[in-house]
Parts: sequence; structure tokens; C-alpha cells
Amino acid sequence: MTEKRRNTGVPLNISNFKRVSPTQRLNLIKCPACEYTRKLKEVAPIDECPQCGIHYTKHKMESEAASIENSKDIPTEIINKTPRAESEGILNSVPKVTVAEQAISSEISKDENDSRMVIADKLDVGNCFDNSWKIYSTNFLMLMVTSFVGTFIMIFSLFILAGPVMGGYASMLLRCIRSKEKKIRFSDMFSQLDKSVPLCLLFFVPLFLVIFGVLILPHFVPSIVLVLIYFGVIISIGILIYQYTFIELIEHDLWPTESIKGGFRILIEGGIGRNILLYLSVLGISSLGYYDYIGWILSFIITPLVSLLYVFAYLQVAPQDDSEYLNFKAHTLVDNPIPN
Repeated sequence: MTEKRRNTGVPLNISNFKRVSPTQRLNLIKCPACEYTRKLKEVAPIDECPQCGIHYTKHKMESEAASIENSKDIPTEIINKTPRAESEGILNSVPKVTVAEQAISSEISKDENDSRMVIADKLDVGNCFDNSWKIYSTNFLMLMVTSFVGTFIMIFSLFILAGPVMGGYASMLLRCIRSKEKKIRFSDMFSQLDKSVPLCLLFFVPLFLVIFGVLILPHFVPSIVLVLIYFGVIISIGILIYQYTFIELIEHDLWPTESIKGGFRILIEGGIGRNILLYLSVLGISSLGYYDYIGWILSFIITPLVSLLYVFAYLQVAPQDDSEYLNFKAHTLVDNPIPN
């Protein structure tokens, strides 16, 4: 026995439907295929259109009616039907991913055939190594060239241009990571020459402070062991902060003092323990550069990988837009205790 279809509704076209009052509009429901319109109370939880015969859910139609009221317009898309939905008499719509949701997911992808690089929410040393190796392996030759040229410029300029070169190198890596092609561009290494003054200050001031401490402190502390322990701890923490300061300066156009504060905040937010683990990993890799005869060659190979590790560590912890950065900058240690 075939079920007799109900025909209690009145088909309305789009122009007529737009002229319906907001109150009436919420009480009407449209078929997603043929736009046959009838009253909402006449629709069962899973119902069949009297005109075209397709099935749809009342809950889905109520959601669309509410969205029509909010937007004061009619959605033009037709709900997608899958083979399974048609066989079971239920329509399923494919969820849309908004731009905000894509930003929150923080996934960096190149193609369908390429492996993805995912940025974690907090400092993850394993994630840093995975993502760094993907960039390093695909840009090995260009990274070697830029590392050699950068070292040559620093030595030839008696380290006067060390700050701009280090800032430009970090900027080059950031642009590579954020680009769709994930390719190193040689010209990006010289993109921070307009910030030469703050970058030079950022390079030389901490260096002079360390040299001053090495020369002066032994005269006030009698035990050489205490001096070595003191400098071991201070220099280690200083290196951890120092690795982030160049990126912080070029990212937000800061003065050296502000970028050092930003580096310290990133150290705290990422977790001191995790940063120390990253630092020890970097020390283990860098120790390969101390071999006789081949150490200077290995240093050119190691330096880009170490730089990539710190850039990815920065991207995991630091905010990536101005509004987030202002909130991040206002944080204090009282409001943000040291994470485990």
C-alpha cells in the first residue's frame, strides 16, 4: 500500500519568500531540492517532500530557517546528498571549515601529495625536529649557500654586520615556512638591512656584557668553580632567550630591550624545562662542529638546522598577529606561572 503524499503547502518562489515577514519566515520550511515551501509544524522529524519526493530532516531545516532570519536572505546552496544518505532516507551536509577554524588548527600544507607540517600549541621539541627536517631536506643546497655567505659576510665585516645577517637569516627562514612553496629565497637574507642599528645593538650589547663579566667577576668571587657554575647557568639561559630575540625584533619591529623581554616571555610560556631540552639537543648537534679538519664544514651543515629548530620553537609559542601579541606582551609572571 503506497502512502499518500501530503500536499498542504504552497510553493513559493524566492522573490515571494523574501517578502514574508520574519515571524512567518521562521514558521516556513523549504525543500532543499525543489524549494517547495510549507509550514514547519507540518513537517515530521524525517519527512518526504510532497513535490519531489526527497527526504530531509526537520532539525536541518530549522537550522536553515534560523540562518535565513539572521542573514535576511535565502541560502542558494543545495544540501549535498551522499549515496548512503539516499539509501537511508537521511540527508547529510558537508560541514564547512571557516577561515578562523583553519587559523586555529594552525596547519601548514603545501599540496595533497606533500607531507604536512603542523604547528603545536606549545613548545614540542619533537615537533620542532620534524618540521625543521622537512624544510631542511627540501632546501639543503640553498641553506648551505646562505649559511656560507652569511658566515663570510660576518667575518669579512669583523662582525659589524653580524646582527643584520642573523636577523635576515631568521627572516628568510620565516618567509620560507609561511610561503606556499616552502622554498628558500636568497634575497630574503638581506631583507632586514633597514633594521641594522637595532640588530647591531642586539648582537653587541649582550656580547660586551658577557666579556665584562668574565673579566671582572673573578676578582669578586674567590672560587673559580662558582664562577664557572655561575657563567654556565647565566650563559645557558642567555642563549635560550637570545635565540628568540632576533625573531622577536624583526617580527614586531621592536627595540633591543623590548625584544629581549619578549624572548624571556617566550622562554616562560614555552616552558623552561622544554626549552632546556631543546637547548641540550642543539648542543648535541652543534658538538659535531668541533671535530678536527672537518668541523668547519660540518658547521655550515649544522647551522641552518639549528636555526630552523629555534624558528619553529618560536612559532609554536609566540602569537602570530598584532592583537594576540598585545595581549601576550601584557602578560606577567604572576598571571602566567611557569608551565610544567
